[in-house]
Amino acid sequence: MDSMVLLGLAGGAIALAGMLTIVIVAAGQVVLTPWLILPVRLMWIVVILGIPLLGALAWFMVGARTTRYDLYAAR
Repeated sequence: MDSMVLLGLAGGAIALAGMLTIVIVAAGQVVLTPWLILPVRLMWIVVILGIPLLGALAWFMVGARTTRYDLYAAR
């Protein structure tokens, strides 16, 4: 194989591993966040697994910063 092909495969594998890590960490945080009620938790898991990179980034930018007070104030 050409060295450029191998370099491209290695880069793709690293990018895939990074994306999987981000998705797994985001899903783990959703599961372990104590103040999220079950429907909200399930919605986040569906979003993270449905659109992996964007869903995980949305969790880190919006969901992880949501506090217990914010959830009760939105009701």
